[in-house]
Amino acid sequence: MALKTIFFLLILILGSLASILYHPLIGVLTYILTYNISPAHRWWGAPLWTLGIQYGKVVVASIALGMLLHRNKLKYKKFFHKQEIFLILFVIIIWFSHFWGLPEGSLTDRNAIKMTKVLIFLLMFSHIVTDLKRYEAVIWTMILVGLYQGYAAYNAPSWAFRHGRLNIGVGGPDFMEGNFLGAHFAMLLPFIGVMFLKGTWKSKFICLLAAVLIINGIILTRSRGVFLGCAMGFLTALAFTIKYMKGKRLKIITLAIVGVIGALTLTDPGFWQRMATLKKENLEQLDLSAKGRIWAWQVAFKMVKKYSLGIGEGNFKQYTGMFDERTAGKDTHNTYLRCLAELGIPGFLVLLAIIFNSFLILRKIWKIAVCSQLLKFQWHIFALTIALIIFLTCGFFITETYIEEFYWLLMFPTVLSRCVENQSNFKEER
Repeated sequence: MALKTIFFLLILILGSLASILYHPLIGVLTYILTYNISPAHRWWGAPLWTLGIQYGKVVVASIALGMLLHRNKLKYKKFFHKQEIFLILFVIIIWFSHFWGLPEGSLTDRNAIKMTKVLIFLLMFSHIVTDLKRYEAVIWTMILVGLYQGYAAYNAPSWAFRHGRLNIGVGGPDFMEGNFLGAHFAMLLPFIGVMFLKGTWKSKFICLLAAVLIINGIILTRSRGVFLGCAMGFLTALAFTIKYMKGKRLKIITLAIVGVIGALTLTDPGFWQRMATLKKENLEQLDLSAKGRIWAWQVAFKMVKKYSLGIGEGNFKQYTGMFDERTAGKDTHNTYLRCLAELGIPGFLVLLAIIFNSFLILRKIWKIAVCSQLLKFQWHIFALTIALIIFLTCGFFITETYIEEFYWLLMFPTVLSRCVENQSNFKEER
């Protein structure tokens, strides 16, 4: 058995035991680690399947048992926030889409079960991570795993590159493909930036190393959608900083400019040649990949026009050829249109409600954080806002409809809301 396999097993066993015996937060951090690394997709993870170890279920079970045994350590006012109710409704619509959608075919994705598992984890997650220390433990776990993934991207073998770009072999099951990996990396940058600005010199060193490797990873993926996501995140960060981050503007803007200059030094002609295709003025000038996306988007509108309740979860690839033979077996490459086509108008409206409510929550807790002078929360609200903007922008060019991490980000505002509530209560008690 490889050393990596043994090391992972130790983390799995110790993390699960600590979740049960000490605090379920340890189980949450272990879950984040396993989701991002995904041993099932690594050569060294094969022995785990041979032994019949389903690490995801093991960790989730340990979190559930830890919550039961340590329920007195869980602090929250409302059992369900509106965001959690919206997510439950969204998963219900996914299940019902099997009844009112078209017959399932051989190309059907099985996302109903997956999204149910995501829902279970997120409901536990949002009731466990209810103070700032726990939230920052989650963020640091994501950053450290991102550093590991950035290093893996830097050392990716030649077979991981297709058409001159990193496109396979790095990251968890939801971002094995280059565009998804790039979006994952881009989403981490605001969190890294904030932890750099508010951290000690040790924290700054870790964040700097992670940022360099992650930015390099983004460049290697050569994703046009991620490039636009980063650009939108940068502009949003500047606008947010100028309007709200009084006293911190110089630090943020300086770091942003240094980050952009650093990123530019890592780029190469091949990167800019691919980004240059964004300037094409009409469909005829676009490459086949870009044309295919536009055709698929047109098909999505045709589908919802004919089937207002959607064609059913996972059915887009199966039926897209019926509407346009040029798109047979292809994906939408668009989060929102995939949702509209498969889950219909009801699913699309609920997804929009989840997204819109995320920003409403952030706006609400921002006001509380400012009034209560909770500076650390202001930093985290700022980072999460930018991360959401980046991921939502990327969602116009990749399909995140059933990507677990997408819903983590959309649940983070609820988590921060509970953290702010508990912090405010603590200040009142004092």
